Amino acid sequence: MCGLTDTGEAYCWGGNGEGKLGIGVAGRDVGKTLPTKVDTSITFDSLALGGVHTCGLTSDGDAYCWGRNKEGQLGDGNI
Repeated sequence: MCGLTDTGEAYCWGGNGEGKLGIGVAGRDVGKTLPTKVDTSITFDSLALGGVHTCGLTSDGDAYCWGRNKEGQLGDGNI
């Protein structure tokens, strides 16, 4: 799960398998029950959550994604 603060900071909580928490290391801190700030200084206007990945949209229209990428969910050209 992930959510935004009033200032656009993204926080995620739950399992970190596949890097779903966006904290820079997949599998680390699995099972976080408290929201953890996504490891970026970028602020977001909105988030879209998939089953094992999350994407955030900035006010400039830039999209950033983190989490599993086995089927190209992150849009970085890697599978």
